[in-house]
This record gives sequence, C-alpha cells and structure tokens, in this order.
Amino acid sequence: MPYSSSLGLIHIAVPKTGSTSIINALHQLHDQHGGQLTLVRERVDEAFCQQYDLNRISEPLPGRAKHLSAQQLRHILGEAYAKGYSFSFVRNPWARAISRYRVSHGLHSSKRPTRTLRHWLTRTTNRTSFNDWLRQLERKAERQGGVRNQRDKLVDENGHIIVNYVGRLESLQSGFDDVCRQAGLNPVAVPHRNASHKGPPYSDYYDNWGRDLIAHLYQPDIELFGYRFGD
Repeated sequence: MPYSSSLGLIHIAVPKTGSTSIINALHQLHDQHGGQLTLVRERVDEAFCQQYDLNRISEPLPGRAKHLSAQQLRHILGEAYAKGYSFSFVRNPWARAISRYRVSHGLHSSKRPTRTLRHWLTRTTNRTSFNDWLRQLERKAERQGGVRNQRDKLVDENGHIIVNYVGRLESLQSGFDDVCRQAGLNPVAVPHRNASHKGPPYSDYYDNWGRDLIAHLYQPDIELFGYRFGD
C-alpha cells in the first residue's frame, strides 16, 4: 500500500489491477509537490508484523507492504487512515484471472504476439494449459472453502467497504483523475507499466465451463462491482 503522508493519499493495491502504473503516477505527484511514498517495497516479515502488531488482524499477510489490505492499513496508520483519502482499483474477474495465469506462467512478454491463439493457450513454462490452471484453482477453492475476492482487500471485519474511492482498471486514467481532484491535486498521466496481457482478448481463452467457474468463485466481486463477461 503506497502511502503518501504529504499528499494525504492511501492506495490499497489489489494485485493485477495496475498497481505499478499507479505507483509511478504517485511518484509524478511527489515530483511536483514534494514528499515520498512509504509502505511500498518493505517485506511483510516477522519483524514487520511485530513492529505494527499485525498478528492482531485476522487477515492473510502479503509478501510486500504494497499489497496490505485496507483493514491492515487502517490498523497500521491509525488516525492517519481516517484523515487521508484512500483509494483502490478493481478489475474484471475474468480478465484478472487471465493476467494471473499469464504472469504465473511467464507469458507477460512486452513484445507484440505473432503466434496463434492455440499457442497462447498452451505455451506455459510448466506446460499447464489455462483450463488445467483453472482446475487447480477450483481444487484450491474447495480445500480452502473459497478464494479471496478483490473486495476482501477493501472491507473491514464486518464486510463493509472502508475505502473512500473504488475505481475500475478499465477506466484507470479517469478514475485516477477523480482521485487527484478529491485530494485537491492537478491530475497527472498514469503511465502504462508492467502490462501482462499481450495475447488475444481475454474472452477467447474461456469455454463455457471456465467462464462459469470464474463467475462462481468471484461472485462477490461480480455483484458488488457490476462486472459482466465480455466487458
């Protein structure tokens, strides 16, 4: 969670929702107004947890501070969380699943693709097809009683959203402009960084079974944020 005390901005970074681009835009704001970001690259290890007494929060711990949940950040920042302007972005669950699959299988090259859809569906570092990856996700959900939705990063222990602004990755620039205006800042361009999807449209990866599986696993996100397959 990039935190800017000087700008009063708190970014709750949901993985695979443009976090790298947003961090770069926040650095641009600091170039104009001064200050710096904190709670970005720090490792969430035992020492970090002890420092902030995070074991009191019944939330899964991320590897890096930039992916702390809103509930964890509220605990760490205290009054500063309430006084600051917190924001986050979410993403179409079907598209986000493709992004997670591609990154986990080394398919996030920035080069323009020239291969066929069949190539993109089967070329993985461990030869796991997308549907096989989905089956692994399904089995994991069965063992753990479900999967973490994006909304889980944004709610308190009672399931209430505790973030001031939740935008969509699909309209990242206009959403970030809104955040800047709410904070009394002039908007800056959000650079397109760390893009992972350079293959065919995400909908081309899915058969009916895969589409319905994601709809089932991520129903809370789909209902709360109003996403549909093909958006």
